[in-house]
Amino acid sequence: MVRLLLLRHAKSSWAAAGLADIDRPLNPRGVADAARLGERMAAEGLVPGRTLCSTALRARQTLAGIVPALLPEMADNGEIALASELYGAGDYLGVIAARGGGAPSLMLIGHNPATHLTGRALVGPGDESLREKLESKFPTSGLAVIEFDAPSWPAIQPGAGRLVAFLTPK
Repeated sequence: MVRLLLLRHAKSSWAAAGLADIDRPLNPRGVADAARLGERMAAEGLVPGRTLCSTALRARQTLAGIVPALLPEMADNGEIALASELYGAGDYLGVIAARGGGAPSLMLIGHNPATHLTGRALVGPGDESLREKLESKFPTSGLAVIEFDAPSWPAIQPGAGRLVAFLTPK
């Protein structure tokens, strides 16, 4: 079994006119939300074995906000890599298969609409209330936890995942 933690970056700032999209930082709410989400993840035991993070500043800052709550477990057992292909992608299925590695738990920190499209594509039948949350909106700092009865990341299939949690920092 493998577990995917699919995370949309925290709330970003649009305050700096002329700043390239990839360089937009988190706003104060986003910084606070990332820290709160990290605490919720720690309380739920959601510590990824491998993390792939978009190279966009707001995604990297989201990761930096989450990690302190997940230490020391993540420092001892987690691997973090930046993945430029998460920025501007249409969906993340190929990235998951190609870069999930051997970790039984993988976290992707990315962007919409790809995060939402990927979550919707991967989740099959299951808890209807959780599925409705995922279907309706994938908010900033939203985290979908999807489990698969598959031996590896390349073996996961669309519609085969079970949405076991959908967290927000609130």
